[in-house]
Amino acid sequence: MVVGLAALVVALGALMAGPVGRPKGPAVSVLAISGERRARLGRWLLCLGTLAALVAMVVATAERGVDIYCSTVTAAAGMLAFAALWSVVLAPPASEAQASYGMLAAGAMIGYLLARHHLAAMAVLHGAAYGLSGWTYVAGAGVLVAGLAHTSLRRGSQPPEVPVGSYLSLATLCLTVSLAAQGAASQWAWGSYWAGDPAEYLRLIGWIGVALGWVTAVEFGSHPRAVAWSLRAAACVAIVVLLGSMALIRALDLASLYWVG
Repeated sequence: MVVGLAALVVALGALMAGPVGRPKGPAVSVLAISGERRARLGRWLLCLGTLAALVAMVVATAERGVDIYCSTVTAAAGMLAFAALWSVVLAPPASEAQASYGMLAAGAMIGYLLARHHLAAMAVLHGAAYGLSGWTYVAGAGVLVAGLAHTSLRRGSQPPEVPVGSYLSLATLCLTVSLAAQGAASQWAWGSYWAGDPAEYLRLIGWIGVALGWVTAVEFGSHPRAVAWSLRAAACVAIVVLLGSMALIRALDLASLYWVG
């Protein structure tokens, strides 16, 4: 119920934060102020709705022992909710991006409510460490998705107002915490921080891809197009690992300690 109500709040916030046609005539200043107030309220609704949904989904996965890497719908809903949240928190008002991410997040939340019981696989590892590993990875992927809104650079265009490198640095931090938490969970469960598992290799590849994007942003900060493409590549790697790593392991019939079913 909480996720459903949050989805409605997020959808309403996205509609209110969306772009509005410029008013004309003598009432232009009054309408402009009214539009800004509406957009500000919409951004608040986006933040509150996504936070409520994220808390509800985190609690649900913890109570049911769901592996977020094996539940594509849950991972996608969390990633888009984080993207909508980050688009408000990390950037100056960008109505098109906030409205788009908000509507996508609301739709993904509805999908989560309809399909979670059928697509949620149980986790092999339980406890706060493994839950932290999955959700910080989701948060990092959400950061990168939010950053994509600022990478549409055309020849001769100005660099984005928000440094794209800031998205890559925050995503690298999130994925680093994710790997550390995964190692801690593995140590407690199997007595080893690294078991040479295919899932561990794939998540490490995701971290390497995002970290390389961050290094590129630092080294080539004066070249906006290079930084933009590094964020795009990092986002693709992180999303593929988050949503497709366990499906790939199962499709290739690889032995994995993280796979159940």
